[in-house]
Amino acid sequence: MMKQLLIFFFIIDGLLGCNSLYAQKTELMPDGQRNFFEGYWKYASQNRDTVFIIKLKYLPIENGLNCYIGSYLYFDPEIKENNFQVLSDYLDMNTYEEFWEVYFESLRAGNNFIAIDVSGKNFYEMTGSFYDYKLNTYHGKVTLSVVSAQEGAETIMWHLEEGEGIFFYAEGEEDPNEMFNFSVPWDIVLEKMHDLTEFEDMGIVLPPLPQRRSVIKEEE
Repeated sequence: MMKQLLIFFFIIDGLLGCNSLYAQKTELMPDGQRNFFEGYWKYASQNRDTVFIIKLKYLPIENGLNCYIGSYLYFDPEIKENNFQVLSDYLDMNTYEEFWEVYFESLRAGNNFIAIDVSGKNFYEMTGSFYDYKLNTYHGKVTLSVVSAQEGAETIMWHLEEGEGIFFYAEGEEDPNEMFNFSVPWDIVLEKMHDLTEFEDMGIVLPPLPQRRSVIKEEE
């Protein structure tokens, strides 16, 4: 009987937790939902020897999808990768169509891939492609999902997995065919950054995203 009561308690507690999280998500107004992922998101180890930051730009699309393009910075004792500058040419754009027209020509000219390109019909989860600059592969599938939408304490889950395409292998001590997919974390919780000066003492300068241009047409 006691086991049944304990199981019942955990089920009810879990349901209440899910409802609480859902309530946090739905408190955002539609405009807030669409722009939720835009900005900087971070992970830093306790001694800050490992820092992972992604930078996301919101771009609506005509079919109703919410789209984001992004780049990343990853510092650990062995890797230093910062490709934020690749995103610079697209930060003042207002729509995904506008971005893609310029981006396509940029790729034809031999310029770099955008590291993160994700989309979704609601703001709870965005899924798309990831380009790993360290390994020069675009076969990553990335998912960004809301953990908490509490204002000032927003968190998301960063999940990365191998997409269709080439697999990369590296010899390991335990398994000579150990698969090595990505040079960045696969699963990690990221916090939204509200203080962009947090890592300036490490030489990491994060300029704010430009304000969105008005798209209201003047009356003739």
